[in-house]
Amino acid sequence: KARQPLAEAILEGQVAYVLVKQGFGLGGQLLPPISMHFTEVPNLLIVSPRDQIRFDVSINLDPMPVDAMDALESQIDQQLDVSSLIVPLGGIALYPAMILETSSLRFAVETFAHEWLHHYLFFFPLGFNYDFSGETRIINETTASLFGKEMSLLVLKQYYPDLVPPPSLPADAA
Repeated sequence: KARQPLAEAILEGQVAYVLVKQGFGLGGQLLPPISMHFTEVPNLLIVSPRDQIRFDVSINLDPMPVDAMDALESQIDQQLDVSSLIVPLGGIALYPAMILETSSLRFAVETFAHEWLHHYLFFFPLGFNYDFSGETRIINETTASLFGKEMSLLVLKQYYPDLVPPPSLPADAA
């Protein structure tokens, strides 16, 4: 806990440096500035009709044990005749972004980049309309997920080369 602000600042600086090198900076500065904070993050309750896969309702919930999540999902499903699922979140793109406390450097760097892209996209229709369209949310999250994975590899190569995972084989080569 005492070193958390230092660890956050180091990772913010490393991710920012790589993002600026990738063209996301202006005058050597990252826009918007990266701002992340390790903390406990809520779970997300997702409710959808039984006959379709949709994202009709989402509500943040305090973290809870798995048996309590299962009981709540069952209760909602039975009372409302819907399908519900409670999932953990890795981060929330508030400012500063809330990042799940983790011991995985790779996950932390990937999530920093993922949540930063949400901040960046907010200034464009894909981010600004996040809460107004299910399709926009899907595209936004998919983009942030792919971006986070790619940027985390670049950050690991730059600062932690011994942690870079080996390249995966193409599906047809296996």
